[in-house]
Amino acid sequence: DEKPVDNQLIARDDKNEGTLYYNGTLTDAADSVFLKVYADDKVFKTESRKLTADKTYAFSVRLKPGLIKYKVEFGSRSGSSETVLNTVTNLVCGDAYLIEGQSNAESTGWGPGEHTDTSEWIRSFGSMGGDVGKGWGNAVRRQGGQWQIGYWGMDLAKRLVESQKIPICIINGAVGGTRVDEHLRNPRNPQDRDTIYGRMLSRVEQARLTHGIRGVLWHQGEADQGSDGPDGDYG
Repeated sequence: DEKPVDNQLIARDDKNEGTLYYNGTLTDAADSVFLKVYADDKVFKTESRKLTADKTYAFSVRLKPGLIKYKVEFGSRSGSSETVLNTVTNLVCGDAYLIEGQSNAESTGWGPGEHTDTSEWIRSFGSMGGDVGKGWGNAVRRQGGQWQIGYWGMDLAKRLVESQKIPICIINGAVGGTRVDEHLRNPRNPQDRDTIYGRMLSRVEQARLTHGIRGVLWHQGEADQGSDGPDGDYG
């Protein structure tokens, strides 16, 4: 099963398109199922599928990147009757980036003033601490931690939206005061959520961006200090 969710960014590929997948199994009887995709409230694509014997279905629709909001309606048809079973709104197609490193990548200690500006075209998934419960949302600089991408993360995203005219997702997993080795993955369990790497990987996987990251931006910011590192010496 794979279905889009509200507020999701679907990453564009090397052909300058994104792919929206809507796959699953219908619980009730029907003759067929349909998928309607709207771009800024105008019909963009409509597809229908006859149900298989096990009631499974699979749709994929190619999306154009840009400052466009997509909406999806999925439903079933029985005879002349049509029923909308699910609606997904505020979908966008653009580029996704990761920010990693230490406090200068976290970038939340900028002095007085909160700078509460956000943008409907700048998205993030989960929180810097690794919480994914609230899923997708409009990115913020630091308010409350949820969808937080830091000060320069927000400035970067705003510049990219302005220059490229596409939505931007930034997932920031930086942790202040950490050594470089603390950002390595656990080779026995890359999804280990007790590690910085595992928490970031979990967010990327649940955002369905494992094959959609345009780039990774790393900023350590200061020397790899501390005699508690793996080499037992000061960096």
